[in-house]
Amino acid sequence: MRRIAVLLSAPLLAVAPLAVAACGSSGPSTPSVSVSGSFGKSPTITIPSQTAGSNLTVKTLIKGSGPALSKSDAFVGNYAVYIWSGKTHKLAQSTFQTKTPQLFSGTLLPGLEILLTPGHAPAHQSVLLRLPETGPVIICGDAVYCQENFDHDSWGGQADPEVARKSAFKLRETAKREGAQLFYGHDRNQARDIRYAPHSYR
Repeated sequence: MRRIAVLLSAPLLAVAPLAVAACGSSGPSTPSVSVSGSFGKSPTITIPSQTAGSNLTVKTLIKGSGPALSKSDAFVGNYAVYIWSGKTHKLAQSTFQTKTPQLFSGTLLPGLEILLTPGHAPAHQSVLLRLPETGPVIICGDAVYCQENFDHDSWGGQADPEVARKSAFKLRETAKREGAQLFYGHDRNQARDIRYAPHSYR
C-alpha cells in the first residue's frame, strides 16, 4: 500500500510521495486534489477516494506580488497535512485549526540550515551546521534515534515509520554529500564520544 502526505502551506500546495511500502505501487499520475477558500482562512481540501500516485505535484494557488524568497529567507505561514493511505485519508495536523502559524525557513544564518524531516512528527526538523573548524555536522534530533536504526533498517519506534525512514535516508545522503557527521538523538554509544561543556565544536 502506498502512503503519501498532502501538504498545504500558504501560498503553495504540495502533493508529495514521502514513502513507498514494498507491497504495492500505483499508476504514474497523482489523482487531482482540489483546494478552495480565501487566503489566510482554513481551506477546504478535497482528496479523491483513489490510490495516490507516485509523482510530486506542486501548484501555486495564490501568487503573491512581492519579491521572491531566497534560500536564506524565512516566512511565517499556515499548513495542513493529510495522510493519504490507499483510498482513504485523514487530517494529521493543521495550524489553521490550532491558530499557530509556523516559521518556514531554509538557511537561517550563514552556516545554519534547517532540514525538514517528518516522520517522528509531521513538521519535525533537523539542522545542518557548517562549522569553520569542525566542518559540517547534522543534528538529527528525533529523525534518527541511533546508528542501529540504519544498521537494522528499523523505524518502528517512529510515529510514521515509512515517512521517518525516507527522512533518515535523506539525512544520510545529505551527510555524504556535505561530508558531514551525523549526531543522533538518542545514541548511547555515540554519547560516550561526543564533546560536552566546557568543550565544544567550533
